[in-house]
Amino acid sequence: MDDLPVGGGGGNKAFSEQPDGGPGDKKNPDADLPLEKRVFSKTWSIRKEAFETLRDLFKKEKYECKNQLFSEHAVEFKKYLDESHPGALESALECF
Repeated sequence: MDDLPVGGGGGNKAFSEQPDGGPGDKKNPDADLPLEKRVFSKTWSIRKEAFETLRDLFKKEKYECKNQLFSEHAVEFKKYLDESHPGALESALECF
């Protein structure tokens, strides 16, 4: 009995190394959306990545009231701060 692997052996794997739905199993369709749509994705990790991208874009831009990037997102700042997931919220706060 000690020589049998967990799961009964016989070449039949009772447990896979990577469970279904694990990381890298399927690509989220929201990941290909434009930034303006990704910040409102239902998937928190997509929103987090979108906020990180937005943060990086803001850092590259010179802050001016007439800057198009800031103007496009300024009206959405209140919604960004209403983020429900702590990890995504942290990334949203880094935009400021």
